[in-house]
Amino acid sequence: MTDRARLDGNAAAVAPPPDATPPTTPPPAAPLPAAAVLKFVLFGIVGALSGVVYVLIYLPLREVTPPPVANLVALALAALFNIEANRAWTFRRNRVARFGMHVRSAMLFGAHYALTTGAVLVLLAVHPDASRVAEVVTLFAADAAMTVARFIGLDKWVFGRGRSVA
Repeated sequence: MTDRARLDGNAAAVAPPPDATPPTTPPPAAPLPAAAVLKFVLFGIVGALSGVVYVLIYLPLREVTPPPVANLVALALAALFNIEANRAWTFRRNRVARFGMHVRSAMLFGAHYALTTGAVLVLLAVHPDASRVAEVVTLFAADAAMTVARFIGLDKWVFGRGRSVA
């Protein structure tokens, strides 16, 4: 008998009800809205196309420039395609104020450039004779790490719903 039951004189008052057993599995998660899934799929398609543009620019540039320069030029040109395609197709913000959109995008670009350039420079410091394919794989891995942050940044900050023009 517990102390509470001795004080009350009623052991039944402190016993849990028989149907109060905790559930063994959590309730199922609510499904994502179709619009959110479509937005993420479109973001992925635009990202894949941007990746192709990036590689087609990076590899020839890398033959004549160091990695930071090749990465800067390729990433900047691919980013211009990416931001305009995402504006029009993924986030459907055709009436967004473009100057502010590009300023906010440039901030995301700075983080993206720092991460990808840092990754390829670390690769080349560890493996100075790394192939161009190894460089591109490293750049894509760094890009993948930035993708979620970029999606959230574009969705909530760059193309946020309060950003349209009259």
